[in-house]
Amino acid sequence: MTILVLSRRTSEEIVIDSNIVVRVLRIDANRVSLGITAPREIPIWRQDMLPDGHPGKEGSSSHGERGGDLSALPEAKGAGRKGSL
Repeated sequence: MTILVLSRRTSEEIVIDSNIVVRVLRIDANRVSLGITAPREIPIWRQDMLPDGHPGKEGSSSHGERGGDLSALPEAKGAGRKGSL
């Protein structure tokens, strides 16, 4: 897997696949607040909210492989569209 590294300032955006927009809302010391606009059918999760063993979770035995469909994951408090990033 490769990583694309981008630098953005507050209020700047990146667009993914023409239908996902990630905007930098605020930058404070060691914390960046992001706003994500995406179609409802695209699940958005914080990595720390993924269940243990999920391919996208850091430290998972399959770390580094492309993650699968996250729509089957249970809704977690603080996760999803209105969760904090």
